[in-house]
Amino acid sequence: MSDKIWFRQSVALHGTHWRQDVLHCVQVGNPVVLVPEPENQYDSNAIQVLRDGVQLGYIPKILNVAVGEAEISSATIERVQKVEDGTDLFCVISVLADRIF
Repeated sequence: MSDKIWFRQSVALHGTHWRQDVLHCVQVGNPVVLVPEPENQYDSNAIQVLRDGVQLGYIPKILNVAVGEAEISSATIERVQKVEDGTDLFCVISVLADRIF
C-alpha cells in the first residue's frame, strides 16, 4: 500500500540578478518548469527554472537535491518583487509535489 503525501514549498530563486529583463515579463500564477542541469560546471545537482523555455534562475543549492528527488506536480510563480535596496527584482516560486512511499 502506498501513501501519497503532498507538500508545497516557496522557493526564492538564485541567479535572478542576471535575468532582470525576463523577470519584468512574468506574472504571478505563471507556470514554470524545473529542469535538472547535471552538466552544470558548478553544481551537478543544479535545477533551472524556466518560463516558456527562458531561464528565470535556479533552485537554491541547499534545496536542489530534495527538489530533484521529489515528484513535482506543478510549479508556479508566487511573487516577483524588488529586493530591499530597490534595484533588482527577485522571484519566488511555489512548488507543489507529491511523493509515493
